[in-house]
Amino acid sequence: MKHILAVIVLAAVSFLAPVLPASAQTDEGVEVKTGPKIDPESLADLLESLEFLSKSQKFTFTADVQYDALQGNGQKLEFGGAHKVTVVRPNKLYSEVVSRDGSKKVFLFDGKDIYYVDLDQNVYASVPRPGDINQAVDYFTEDLDMPLPIGQLVSSDAADFVKKEIYAGGFVEQSTIGGILSEHLAFRTQNLDFQVWVASEDDPLQTRLVIDYKDYPASPQYRADFRDWNFKPEVNDSLFVFKPADGMQKIEFAPLLRSAIKTEEKEEGKKNDVQ
Repeated sequence: MKHILAVIVLAAVSFLAPVLPASAQTDEGVEVKTGPKIDPESLADLLESLEFLSKSQKFTFTADVQYDALQGNGQKLEFGGAHKVTVVRPNKLYSEVVSRDGSKKVFLFDGKDIYYVDLDQNVYASVPRPGDINQAVDYFTEDLDMPLPIGQLVSSDAADFVKKEIYAGGFVEQSTIGGILSEHLAFRTQNLDFQVWVASEDDPLQTRLVIDYKDYPASPQYRADFRDWNFKPEVNDSLFVFKPADGMQKIEFAPLLRSAIKTEEKEEGKKNDVQ
């Protein structure tokens, strides 16, 4: 029997938060009542942060991540870990997650193949995918249906994505994250809501990110606090070379192919037309 790589499905938790001033509340979330649904200045701040990263050819950072897993009985439990990321454009990406329980998982893209390694289970999966980081992230998250929330942050086309998808949002407040004064911004898309904190001074680096996945049961949430940004890292090429350890077992991804989805949608459309 073929083994299928298993991942924890993200689920969300609700937080007790201060009530925003009436002037900052509308049916669409955080925005000025008399202004546009998307505050231009807030969107500009978000795009500036994404474009800054898209133009950076080599960088590393660490994200302290928390996410919730929805249990079969309906209870939500929080899990988390340290997420270390190395980006070398155009076609190399290394992501290492050390969970709170000590388990370790690695995502690696070397420009030709994608690897996903579970060192705790001593297994790995790989699939050929020549191209750049954007193409690798899209294939991993869409075709393989695997979670990689950090993917949009490192993709060089992230700014284009948010410009197309955001329909509401704006400024919340100034707050301090990890000792850095930041602009707290909140936005909405069809499938998810997200909040992002962008440094108010110097480079427009993101200091925190919160994503609510509205299409998942219980509205899943993912949270990440960013630190240790380095735009002149010393990166050894060996970081992007994967060699399975002795006894490590190769297993398979369970791809969710776009072509199959499109075919299914067309067939469903035909059925609706007939009805």
